[in-house]
Amino acid sequence: MASNKTPIYCLNWPMWWPRLIRYPPLTNKIRMRTWLVRLLQTSLFAITLQMALTTAGHAQPKPRRTYPGRFYTSVEKLAQFPGGREAMLRFLADNIEYPNVLDRIQYKPGPVTVRFIVAPDGALYDITVDSKPVTNPEAEKGMDTYRISIIRAIEKMPRWQPAQLDGGPVAMLYTLPLQVDN
Repeated sequence: MASNKTPIYCLNWPMWWPRLIRYPPLTNKIRMRTWLVRLLQTSLFAITLQMALTTAGHAQPKPRRTYPGRFYTSVEKLAQFPGGREAMLRFLADNIEYPNVLDRIQYKPGPVTVRFIVAPDGALYDITVDSKPVTNPEAEKGMDTYRISIIRAIEKMPRWQPAQLDGGPVAMLYTLPLQVDN
């Protein structure tokens, strides 16, 4: 689940109940069946909606630093970690802690996508981590710890070399796929 400092966003609305229609004494079997079917349909809809809302995604804190300006997704020269891709992968391997919970329950997190904005000065903003949905509560705790570890590792990174467009530095959205092989 989420830590104490993680805000959880949820939808809250009053419970909706179907309007009860006052029938004369239900002697007609067809009327009784349609009334029960309507009641069951609304109950099933409420249950499936609740399941969809609880399993649709995980609680992820809003990015700590949001970039105030515009950014590009397509540039002439991509932003680069100092030392190149190999140095970045080494840095991430040294700084990301893989939770013991996921090892213990033998859960494979699959590919994780990290997105962040590299500003013209090389600072990193709007760090988000996306992964596949998790249904196991114990695995969800481990995945939350894993996501937080990835965000902390990205925040520790030194300033990047910014992206270039028309000869000048620009902000760029960088997408980094990560796969853990254990």
